[in-house]
Amino acid sequence: MHDKQWAMMALSGLFAMSVQAQPTTFQPDKHSTVTLALQGQQVSLEIQRNGHTQSRELLVQAEKPLHIELDDFNFDGAGDFAIWHVDDGMGTYTIHRVFIYNPTQGEFVERFPSCGDEFLNLKVNKPGKLLVSTYYQGNIPRRCLTRLNQAPGPEPLSADQS
Repeated sequence: MHDKQWAMMALSGLFAMSVQAQPTTFQPDKHSTVTLALQGQQVSLEIQRNGHTQSRELLVQAEKPLHIELDDFNFDGAGDFAIWHVDDGMGTYTIHRVFIYNPTQGEFVERFPSCGDEFLNLKVNKPGKLLVSTYYQGNIPRRCLTRLNQAPGPEPLSADQS
């Protein structure tokens, strides 16, 4: 009986993993197709562009489930994405990692808020072309306004970084 229960638990775990790994596909521009798949705390990123495919795995350190959000975070007309999760503590705020598409190079660049270390409770203000998030200064929550279209981010997020 114990073996049957273990087998059922293993099968249900495989089923849950396959449901969670359902890919999200989008076109950031007319030349590229991007597929994102969540597998536990790992995100698989595949970019197909002009007959070439680049793949990369992103590891996100979080205990809570990961989610993918598609939007134009820098308001340039190209599709971008964010990976987000609820904080590992009491689950009172969301934490976003934002990746901006560079249409010239066909790559994504991770961008960061202009204040604080990460995008907490991120909201996209389309009329103002701003990302609004929260940061803490001495345990006091403050509002952070970030314009991603002004400065380039750190190195691109691509598979061919040799």
